[in-house]
Amino acid sequence: MAGDERGSGRDGDRLAAASAARDRMQRLLRLIGEIGSDLDIEVMSQRVVTAAMELTGARYGALGVSGSDGRLVSFVQNGLDPATAARIGPLPAGKGLLGVLLQGTDSLRLDNLTEHPESGGFPAEHPPMRAFLGVPITIRDAVFGSLYLADDRPGWIFDEQDEDAARALASAAGGSHRQRPFVRAGRHLGAVDGRQS
Repeated sequence: MAGDERGSGRDGDRLAAASAARDRMQRLLRLIGEIGSDLDIEVMSQRVVTAAMELTGARYGALGVSGSDGRLVSFVQNGLDPATAARIGPLPAGKGLLGVLLQGTDSLRLDNLTEHPESGGFPAEHPPMRAFLGVPITIRDAVFGSLYLADDRPGWIFDEQDEDAARALASAAGGSHRQRPFVRAGRHLGAVDGRQS
């Protein structure tokens, strides 16, 4: 009888896991559909960040687009209140951990970003971060930008499912960017909006 109870418990766990995976996939598909429904790049970028935060539970998220020189020319964030964002100052340049992702097509998942050799360079006003997940956004096998997620809660980590969801959203963002001729024509958003960092 005890074996039957353990078996039914495992079946219940598997059923619950399958149900959770199905629900997450349905949310992911809904969010991907919403991402591509607007032609404005800033709106689309914000949707990607918000969707990634919703799917992973992250407190902070950002999407950075790199220019032809490899530096960030656009950076949309969510999670920082406007006063904190203003104290932090101008756009990040795309160095440190942010730059690592702009150099290659591998994702980066860290339980504690402070242990990574490229983790320095945060402005003094930046809130402390621990867990980190970064996924490159590619267009035709070239890195165009990155999706970044972070969290400051003790013990919080990103898992493989979070990484898969972030990769799917980054892929949708790359596909959506590919549809925008002003982005394809010349990755010079920094020159257009006048921001340098």
